[in-house]
Amino acid sequence: MNKFFILLALMMTVGCSKKEDSFIGYFTHEHAPTKSERIIHIKEDAGKLYISENVLKRKPYEGLSASDGKFELNGGTLSLSDDTNTLLLSHALGGIQAARVSKEYVDSKISEIEDRENECKSVNAQFITESTNIPYQDWNSFVDEFKKSVPSECRVKGLNKRW
Repeated sequence: MNKFFILLALMMTVGCSKKEDSFIGYFTHEHAPTKSERIIHIKEDAGKLYISENVLKRKPYEGLSASDGKFELNGGTLSLSDDTNTLLLSHALGGIQAARVSKEYVDSKISEIEDRENECKSVNAQFITESTNIPYQDWNSFVDEFKKSVPSECRVKGLNKRW
């Protein structure tokens, strides 16, 4: 008898899920102009769906409005593929098709970005320390040498030649 009630409760839970729930998650796509990866996050809060257009850049969340099984944002629509693994954004939103990814994937990308940011902060601090007492006539050769140790993703403020 207990098995019957457990099975019934499970069927009711699965059967009562909302279509909106299938939109919740992370989706990745390549941003055409910059060729960089963007990750869209759709979450639910108090019965309403919210979207961040790029969690990798810490973009703020905006509310989505529902219409005919689709969601609207800034004059465009969002829908899902039949298998719910692809988020489809209308032409007004860039005509994007974004593939569903796991939270673990997103966490690893965020961790990579944080590691890179920390490395760049360290390089900037190193530059400030080492450049403090460089004589004017040695500055350009110092800049040339220091640039060799700077990762390509990092920008170092003040690392310019002086003529």
